[in-house]
Amino acid sequence: MTWFLVAHEVIRLVDIPGGYNPNASGIPGAGTLMDVTNWTAFLVLGLCVLGLVASIAGMVFGRASGNAGVGIVSTLALPVFIVGVILTVNAYSLLNAFAHLNFH
Repeated sequence: MTWFLVAHEVIRLVDIPGGYNPNASGIPGAGTLMDVTNWTAFLVLGLCVLGLVASIAGMVFGRASGNAGVGIVSTLALPVFIVGVILTVNAYSLLNAFAHLNFH
């Protein structure tokens, strides 16, 4: 019986009303948080592009030197960086899409 009451309270606390629409403009430090988020996204995007270039260079080097290990590792790393670039560029749209899903 106690477990049921605890579960009921947790569900009641987690339940978000349907008209909930957060607005960060009134929160102290929201501008700084956005600056840090934008800087982090820029850094991740830059590192993913650098990884793409390094991966392609590794594939070229592996092919030219006959070192199959370098070529294979570079080939396996390439899709990771491509997905990283796609996710970073589309992060805003993806977050908005998931934020406005309605499971009710």
